[in-house]
Amino acid sequence: MNTQNEQRLRAEQQAAIEFFKKSEAARMSRHHDAMAIQQGACNPVAVTKRLHDHVQAMFQSGADWQSIRSDAALRLIAHQLAYLFSTSSLDGAGGDYDRCIDECRAAEGASK
Repeated sequence: MNTQNEQRLRAEQQAAIEFFKKSEAARMSRHHDAMAIQQGACNPVAVTKRLHDHVQAMFQSGADWQSIRSDAALRLIAHQLAYLFSTSSLDGAGGDYDRCIDECRAAEGASK
């Protein structure tokens, strides 16, 4: 009986150590990923997954939304994603934003 308790305790301690290592690794890899992605990542699915994974990891580690939104690494990852989708054209004159809204409304209406 005592041996089972000791084994359970060791297993719990090992799990806590592994969780800490993963948490620290996730924090560090967020910055590494941001720098790698800024080198010209061109796959929006992969960039989106990394952004999602890092936001989720920060949130689960207790970060608030303001910290997440202002995190330098996450902002760089989001910037590359915005670049891949040419979102800067939505902010300028020329109707890209309105054209996208109209296209989505038309598609939404067609699916009803």
